[in-house]
Amino acid sequence: MNHEEFLDSLLSLPNIEDDLLPLVSRDGKWAAWTWFNVGSPCDVFVVSTSGSTSPVRLTDTPETTYLVSWTIDSKAVILAQDKNGNERDQLF
Repeated sequence: MNHEEFLDSLLSLPNIEDDLLPLVSRDGKWAAWTWFNVGSPCDVFVVSTSGSTSPVRLTDTPETTYLVSWTIDSKAVILAQDKNGNERDQLF
């Protein structure tokens, strides 16, 4: 593997941006995060904090979709999505 291929491989690894850190639900049972380089361009995942399950992908869209918050009852997450890079987020 040459240096360019190595760099391309490193840049394509899944990552979590510093300003979009994982959030734990208010009841402490779930953790959710926005994962880059797993989907196109990023998607939201959730997992039980007990470690009993694998992460579950909540979104799978071609748009930039990221985690904003948990609802007060810990039963849902609030997501933001920017359509076609217009930087006008819609909340879901």
